[in-house]
Amino acid sequence: MFHMNSNNPDSVFYKNYRLQLAATLTVNILTFSHGIGLGWSAPMLLIFQTPESPLEFKISVEETSWIGACVGVGAIFGNFIFGILLDLIGRKKCLYLLGVPHIFFWVLIMFANDVYYLYIARILGGISGGGLFGILPIFVAEIADLKVRGTLGAIFCFSLNVGMLFGNIIATLVPYVIIPCVILVLPISYLIFVMQFPETPQFLLRQNQIDAASKSLKYYSNIKEKNKDALQQFEINFNEMKELILSSKNKERLSLKDICSKRFMKALLMGLALVIIYSFTGIWPILNYSSLIFAEAHSSMDPKTNTIIIGVFQIIGSYCAFVLIDKFGRKFLLLVSSIGMFLGFGLFGVHSYMATNLALNVARWLPVVLMAFIILAANIGVISVTFIVLVEIIPPKIRSFVTALVLVSASIMYSVALKLFPVLMYLVGLSGVMWICASFAAFGFIFYLIFLKETKGMNLNDEDTYN
Repeated sequence: MFHMNSNNPDSVFYKNYRLQLAATLTVNILTFSHGIGLGWSAPMLLIFQTPESPLEFKISVEETSWIGACVGVGAIFGNFIFGILLDLIGRKKCLYLLGVPHIFFWVLIMFANDVYYLYIARILGGISGGGLFGILPIFVAEIADLKVRGTLGAIFCFSLNVGMLFGNIIATLVPYVIIPCVILVLPISYLIFVMQFPETPQFLLRQNQIDAASKSLKYYSNIKEKNKDALQQFEINFNEMKELILSSKNKERLSLKDICSKRFMKALLMGLALVIIYSFTGIWPILNYSSLIFAEAHSSMDPKTNTIIIGVFQIIGSYCAFVLIDKFGRKFLLLVSSIGMFLGFGLFGVHSYMATNLALNVARWLPVVLMAFIILAANIGVISVTFIVLVEIIPPKIRSFVTALVLVSASIMYSVALKLFPVLMYLVGLSGVMWICASFAAFGFIFYLIFLKETKGMNLNDEDTYN
């Protein structure tokens, strides 16, 4: 299923893709560290309110809610700021800048002697995270070969999930002060390692830096000067890319006419539909309120055990996406994911209704099984593939701008979903919330089936591809 053979041109370990893989793994060091921050925060927000709190000051329930919300506020700023900078200063400089707020996130956590330190830390963490979602999918898509673009893109979600599980575990096992001291090594290493990788060839071509673009593409394609056949093929590929990007329609600056065009509106609406499904199928609220959900569902398992089980299935799901995305395509995984979520949420709703409204003695271990199935299904497609597809469906001329708009919208929807979830649980019960999530999953299946075209193997540099 997953080709480890370095001689197989479909494997990410193939000699031509090795530096693409190395660059992708390097930039995802920050994704892993961001995931640790998210995973660490979830149990710590509960610990801060107990006598076992490691802080020298008390935190109220209201302050805890604001600490949780600050990451969403930061993400909106991160989406907006880096969305603007992406085409102004380039992908690589944005990658450098991403590390700065994340480093200060951990520094403020380390020296926190007031709740405002935690507020600012979470906002900075959100800025870095929001930027990650905007920059990394575009950077990876631009350096990756068509055959492995999806696989390399899926490393982002896999790294995030591994980081979240790691953060969940160390939050309860490692002393508070030691954690930021150790984790700071990651963003600092990221800044050092990312220096060796050149800017993407597409951005350099748009800046008319032809020689630099040629060297960049040659670097990421791992082309050696002594290999004449490979050099000849490289020249053909580079000239094709150069002709596409330097064509008149790509050289023009983004104008009001472009923004008012049918193609712009189509790309924006498609992107918004993708993030509506992503946000309102309820995966992130479920992860944030998992302890509350299991208590409401009468689960008999320990909350810490539940969290670890969910984290493991997140990793399994994102690994499946990593392995399968370039074999079966994006659309197939999204369809499988959405129908799986629909079934999982629907059954969870039935279980909750029977346990609460009918007072039936149903299996108390079933909520964990159903939740694990939902998390697995979500990470196979909706969570892992959405932002890969988002980059691939948007024409190159408007890609950065539309991506920024969609990501800002996604951050707002994410915050709204987090805010509404406990309110809806009170108003319509857990079963009602599960059925609402199932409805959005069903909407996702219909949308993917009818409106989404397969983007596997699509040339992302060709404007005509999107006509």
